Amino acid sequence: MKDNNNSPRLLQPISTVLLIVGTLLLQELNRSALLLTEFTSPVVQHSTPQPILLPQPNAAPQSILQRVQQELSQQLNIDRSEVRIVRIEPTTWADDCLGLPVSGESCTQELTQGWRITASANDQTWEYRANADASQVKFEYSTTEFSRFLQTALDRVLHATARQSNIPVGQLRATQIEEQEWDGCMGIDELEETGGCALIGITGWRVVVTDGGQRWVYHIDASARIMAFNARESQVNQYHLP
Repeated sequence: MKDNNNSPRLLQPISTVLLIVGTLLLQELNRSALLLTEFTSPVVQHSTPQPILLPQPNAAPQSILQRVQQELSQQLNIDRSEVRIVRIEPTTWADDCLGLPVSGESCTQELTQGWRITASANDQTWEYRANADASQVKFEYSTTEFSRFLQTALDRVLHATARQSNIPVGQLRATQIEEQEWDGCMGIDELEETGGCALIGITGWRVVVTDGGQRWVYHIDASARIMAFNARESQVNQYHLP
């Protein structure tokens, strides 16, 4: 009976200790939950990022397109609405004349940002060059002129090859014609290695001529006035070299 009377006295300190420990554990759990909420709340509340729309790099000013449409419509004596812009390409010209100097025009040799614009009208295409602010818009060529110049260029290449190789023109043929844009050295490696090539856009062709065994490669400008022989890409007998 003595032991039974002492049991409540022994349990009381144990209960007190358990109560204190439980209180501390509960406080710690509440503090951890609070920290977890503070840590994760920015992730939960973070909104989905919206896509950023970047400006299109090839979007030419509307003023340039309108200038080209206006000039071509006046040249062809048609309504401006009949002129359609079919291609726009950003380009860097080597001078402020856009690589197309006219008689008496003074050109400054400085890189000039601009555009090459292709317009369509009357079932033909017309090439223009413009600087960045449309203060200069220059006509380059039309497809009709381009075709005529190409035929002239082919005739010149074939006859030049015939003279240099002593092979009759009738035995030569052009097997490849590629439209190209050359620098001031006409894309000839040997000239470019010496330096000093103007960074101008010379429109023209790369023409490959063959007699069935050998091949001659030429670089020609659009007007067929400039013709350069590409010895590195040609495969010609030594005595047939131009």
